[in-house]
Amino acid sequence: MSQYPVSFCTDRLTIESWRIDQPDQWPPASLADEVRSVLTPGVTKWLRPEWSGEYDGQRTLAWIREQDAEGPVLSVRLTADSTLIGLLLISEPEEAAATPELRIGYMLAESAWGSGFATEMLKGCVEWCRRERSPCRLLAGVDPANEPSIKVLQKCGFQLMPGMGNAAVQWYSLDILPNPEH
Repeated sequence: MSQYPVSFCTDRLTIESWRIDQPDQWPPASLADEVRSVLTPGVTKWLRPEWSGEYDGQRTLAWIREQDAEGPVLSVRLTADSTLIGLLLISEPEEAAATPELRIGYMLAESAWGSGFATEMLKGCVEWCRRERSPCRLLAGVDPANEPSIKVLQKCGFQLMPGMGNAAVQWYSLDILPNPEH
């Protein structure tokens, strides 16, 4: 999965994978600046404890390298002006499952909250999975107190996985099946 390019568009967004070892796409310094604009304390408070808090250039680059090693990191940009407004992370669990699984995580810059971008991005991801990866199961972990993110998952058809997770994370899943041929 980590070498698999991912790219899709929605009505307002362009979502595509990048890798830091491809400097022709983004020089690391500009990448760190853009990503740091998303990784604000208001956004990172919903992430794993080791990812929360303030980010400077060095911590941002370390975060980018860690994510890049796990699987595709997708930039979420406004199609109109290419402004980075979020990130979408995709990884495959190490343990094999009967139905292939993809774990997703996403974050949007605070300035993009409340505009429907998260729902649009996630619906686009579901459609990409339906075209390119079905059948598969999408898994998303979310802090139980992050009600807006839970609502986005539910709007996109994800269901709570009873018995999974703990006080810090609840898991939601969505089974992706191929579109029936007409």
